[in-house]
Amino acid sequence: MKLSQEHIRRLLMEKIAGTISEEDDQMIEAEIELDPAVKASWEAICRTMKSEEAEDFLNNLDADRSWDSVAAKIQAGTPGRSRLYKRIAVAAAVLLLLVSGLWLSLRLRSSGSSPLAKQTQLSGKSTDSLQHAVGLYMADGRQINLTDSAGRVIDLGDAALNTSGNSMQLQAAKTGKQEWTTVSVPAKLDYRIVLADGSEVWLNSSSSLRFPLRFTDSLREVFVEGEAFFRISKNASQPFVVHSKAADIRVLGTAFNVHAYHAGKATISLVEGSVKTRIPGAEKETMLKPGLEAVIDTATGSSVRSFKSANTLSWMKGIYYFHDIPLYEIGEVLERWFGLTLVYSDASLRNLPVTGAIEKDQPLADFLSSLQTTAGIKTEIRQNQLYLIR
Repeated sequence: MKLSQEHIRRLLMEKIAGTISEEDDQMIEAEIELDPAVKASWEAICRTMKSEEAEDFLNNLDADRSWDSVAAKIQAGTPGRSRLYKRIAVAAAVLLLLVSGLWLSLRLRSSGSSPLAKQTQLSGKSTDSLQHAVGLYMADGRQINLTDSAGRVIDLGDAALNTSGNSMQLQAAKTGKQEWTTVSVPAKLDYRIVLADGSEVWLNSSSSLRFPLRFTDSLREVFVEGEAFFRISKNASQPFVVHSKAADIRVLGTAFNVHAYHAGKATISLVEGSVKTRIPGAEKETMLKPGLEAVIDTATGSSVRSFKSANTLSWMKGIYYFHDIPLYEIGEVLERWFGLTLVYSDASLRNLPVTGAIEKDQPLADFLSSLQTTAGIKTEIRQNQLYLIR
């Protein structure tokens, strides 16, 4: 599988920070060996790490103090977790040094921009700077660019974020008010969130999650738009409720996917455990078992059907499988993953059934070539619009 430049950059950052998984390490090692440009970038990073400036910086770095400045304000974790956070604090300092050290050849190669052109935004009112980045939006108006904050420990006052690659882990205080915040993921990207209770949420492109920095009520509640996969930590005394505009999902501890891009519609696919779903304001609940999904439409009601998890969850691996799906639904995926809007030369093309697969990390031209071969549709891209011509 061909990796995107952003994915390669992320893996190189995790590799130099020592936070990379074994599987990802093997993947990036293969890229370094096969791609001269990736090899040159990796060698540049290593040279920077061995520079006199980097050695002086790291020799004077006090990891305990870096972490304690944040951890003193929040809940103390387990000893193992605390050591991990200290390690991330060190990695964060290393990565900040590298980012300012002119090694970002991958991004430069594609954009021609300065390595310092993109700065982590910790405050401000404008959302323009976060249009193409994963953004965290605080109730007090602060905005944090999570895409450019990989490897950092971010102090939020009563909580802290530990970021790594395309994920973040929330560590919250035991006491304090319940502050709500929102993570918004733009087109082309995805993001993983570990909430204060240990529950994990993977957000697909063009999706958002609104959640409290800590859970204080008898219910753990979050609000989702778009698509997300949830793996909920069990807590019988504090049930977990996921709200979308079309459905409320009540769980104790389970794993499920929520697809809720369209107003008034949602599909809840259960992988493990059990959940109850209902249309907001309705009394009737639908109980799901693993392997079943509830298809909800606030206008027509709900139904239950079986599903294949390998297909439903493939988006988490950057793949979307489809079989006899109307072309307009494929267009929605292209918009979320590639930032393109479809324009049809003939309105009848919208409902043309197509079968195949889209891979986020593969060139879009491969899919478009396949579309022309199988469906006889010519394509043309102009200013983020994909024209479909028959």
